[in-house]
Amino acid sequence: MDLSLLLRGWRVTLGGLAVSAVVLGGSQTSSWTSLGPDRIISSILTIAVDPTAASTLYAGTDGGGIFKSLDSGTSWISASQGLNGISTVRAIVIDPRTPGLVFAGSDSGLFTSNDAGLRWRAASGLPRATFDALAITQTGATVVYAISQSIGTF
Repeated sequence: MDLSLLLRGWRVTLGGLAVSAVVLGGSQTSSWTSLGPDRIISSILTIAVDPTAASTLYAGTDGGGIFKSLDSGTSWISASQGLNGISTVRAIVIDPRTPGLVFAGSDSGLFTSNDAGLRWRAASGLPRATFDALAITQTGATVVYAISQSIGTF
């Protein structure tokens, strides 16, 4: 199943082995370009665009951890240090006021990075569970909502 959504001028297809995107111009989409990451052997479950730097993308995968691109998807690097073998990442959000602050929901809990995905650590105060979706406030104090089908919303 492919899901498409419009994110800050990008049409992004989630599912399969690659993220496909095209900059939309006018009312017609003329072509699609594969943006990878091609080295992974898993599906992409989520993608996040840095709200202050649209060329920075994070992709959460089913089995490959987190990948990051600094050039709008032309190249990708693994950004999974500190996930400690956790390979399924279902949701990613970036704090719009502090772009280096990134949250990732996985099959083994919620993880945070204060350095734009260089290192991750488990969030404190939450049970170890699968977090399926995340949302973050866009204004005011930073509030992250973490949603788990099994244990509820935090």
